[in-house]
Amino acid sequence: IANARPFSKLKNYNNCFTIDIEDSMDGIYMSLYEDALISKSGGGVGFNISKLRPKDDKLSKGGEASGPISFLRVFNESAKIIKTGGERRSAHIAIMNIDHPDIEEFITVKRGSLNNELTQFNISVGITDAFMKAVEDDTDWNLQWGGKVYKTVKARDLYDLLVKNAYEHNEPGVFFLDTVERYNNGYWAFKMDRTNPCGEICMPSYSLCCLASLNL
Repeated sequence: IANARPFSKLKNYNNCFTIDIEDSMDGIYMSLYEDALISKSGGGVGFNISKLRPKDDKLSKGGEASGPISFLRVFNESAKIIKTGGERRSAHIAIMNIDHPDIEEFITVKRGSLNNELTQFNISVGITDAFMKAVEDDTDWNLQWGGKVYKTVKARDLYDLLVKNAYEHNEPGVFFLDTVERYNNGYWAFKMDRTNPCGEICMPSYSLCCLASLNL
């Protein structure tokens, strides 16, 4: 583990964390604060951004939401500035569920190698059994948030967009939400809808994983 090396001033034996992001200004920036503290201590962070309302959604106090991808850019800039443990830049993964209204933008946000978008992030799409069935049956798929349908697309068109982008630009990855839940033996307490930054371990929010052993 990088931060267990003898010369590391900051010891951190668990480097992979998950956090949550609530759909409010306070919630988003509290999560940014948590993210910054984890990055400073030498850890990477994973989270699911599907709770955040879609771009241009009307706000209760007036104005329009800037959308989850705009806030990802804020997290990305923070991660570029903070060196984890004083040595390296922080790693991240963001997951957006396949029925989120901003999913098309999310799938293509890192398209091309020169756009410098979300350079500190891996991105993955949360796939459901219902979506795969819609792809097989060539039926419509609703993009929705908070019980409201914002757009209806062909499931196969959305799937093709995802696969084409992954083939040509290496991202996004996919995270099979229902498959993970079927193997979640803590289902009664939490949902496992996110991973550590490199995607080895599925976890709930505010969890951590240890990918190494200590020789005592």
